Amino acid sequence: MADLYCHEGRLVVEVDGDVYEGAEQKKYDEGKTFVLQEVGVSVIRYTNEEVLNSIGWVLEEIRKCLGYVSRQEQRTT
Repeated sequence: MADLYCHEGRLVVEVDGDVYEGAEQKKYDEGKTFVLQEVGVSVIRYTNEEVLNSIGWVLEEIRKCLGYVSRQEQRTT
């Protein structure tokens, strides 16, 4: 199960909290990422802290992964 999936962009976004810091969880996540990438789905991960404290940056990174150009970039081109 993924936190967010964009079918059109074939992108999974995962938000990892403290529970995800254990070695067993990391191994599970790596396996899940491998399987998704094998079927052509990209996976990007952020921590809870990044989402809570830097949501603008997180959203911009997701947009980049999806191939969107930011409004700021559109104004300068």
